[in-house]
Amino acid sequence: MRVILYLQITFLLLFCSYSAFAKNVEKSSIGNFY
Repeated sequence: MRVILYLQITFLLLFCSYSAFAKNVEKSSIGNFY
């Protein structure tokens, strides 16, 4: 059961970092356009 917990934590961290990365890309692209 502990393996599933580690997988969930890893997935959550990856999702958070990906969403933060996507927000940064959106900001930079909008800044370049305007």
